[in-house]
Amino acid sequence: QSSPDNGGTCSVANTSSTQQGSTDMNLLSGNEPKNLTDKVVAGINDGTYTSHAGSSSLDFNRTKVYKVTSGDQTFTSVTVPTNGDYTTTSNFTALFDKDGNSLNYSETLYSQGPSGTFHLDKYANGHMSESKDTDVQYKTNQQISQEDTQNSSDGATTYKSTGDKVACVASVLGVSGTVGYLIVGACAGACAAGEIGVTIPVCVACIGG
Repeated sequence: QSSPDNGGTCSVANTSSTQQGSTDMNLLSGNEPKNLTDKVVAGINDGTYTSHAGSSSLDFNRTKVYKVTSGDQTFTSVTVPTNGDYTTTSNFTALFDKDGNSLNYSETLYSQGPSGTFHLDKYANGHMSESKDTDVQYKTNQQISQEDTQNSSDGATTYKSTGDKVACVASVLGVSGTVGYLIVGACAGACAAGEIGVTIPVCVACIGG
């Protein structure tokens, strides 16, 4: 399993044909990620982007910017973690093309549901796309953090049984256990089979950093 701070490479199958595709994800540093993060901040402030968590809940100090190369296409994802009433893996993610133009954005918010499981709210370009109670038992951020340090292998097994693209991107981002189950539930559709150049960026946007 790759460290989320080092990026990584994974291969996924384009099941719409016999062609295989390689997807590279690399964490960026320096001026480029700062400039794109500034674009997201400006977009939140001027209304270009709508965050349902609210700008005060977005932790821009922990933003991660990944260069995603899939086939002959290159994208950049800017993922901003969400604090406040939302649990870990909640984030706001904006996607940019190779020229720095905004393509789309998404928001994934996890909270505690009434039945004691995680509740998921998903938004695409500011509009709700899904709202449901998952079947994953709710855990606090501290509990999830402790779980991650145990390097459980359960998550990797789950990824493999639900789709290679989920396994691929989640592996690069270095997530497992409860976080892995949440990703599978939220992103299996976005990471479904199709043209790699389309689904991988959408998959990355769903999973976030």
